[in-house]
Amino acid sequence: MKKRKVWRVLLSVLLGLTVLFIWSNSLRGREASSEQSGWVLQFLQGILDSLGISLTLTVHFVRKAAHFTEYFLLGVQVALYGCVVTGVNRRRVWDMCCAIGGVAFLDETIQIFSQRGPAIADVWLDMAGGAVGLILCFALYFLIVSCRRKKRRG
Repeated sequence: MKKRKVWRVLLSVLLGLTVLFIWSNSLRGREASSEQSGWVLQFLQGILDSLGISLTLTVHFVRKAAHFTEYFLLGVQVALYGCVVTGVNRRRVWDMCCAIGGVAFLDETIQIFSQRGPAIADVWLDMAGGAVGLILCFALYFLIVSCRRKKRRG
């Protein structure tokens, strides 16, 4: 029981920090956001170039990949919380999806106040990233549970 409480606290703090990170990026103004995206673009392009991969990235791609990646990680964390702390059933999975959607919706709403245009397409992209994170984490969880059950039987 104590182990579950420790996991609950750790995962709650991690989830909170992740949401704060996501929302803090939306609080950045246009110039700061563009500067950050430009830095990430140069960093990633340098990695591709050093590996000899002839692919040219764009700022648009970097921005959209960042949206997807942030929410993918959020989806993994939410799924871990469900698997380790609360358990998994249809109702809880629905609640997890709604929580990710709510974070995405508020994320775009925050951009109104930072003089950046909110985009419904970004909400869908965020939710897709979260869904992929949830699905992959749940798939791994159920695979592990299934393997453990087979070991106990056999």
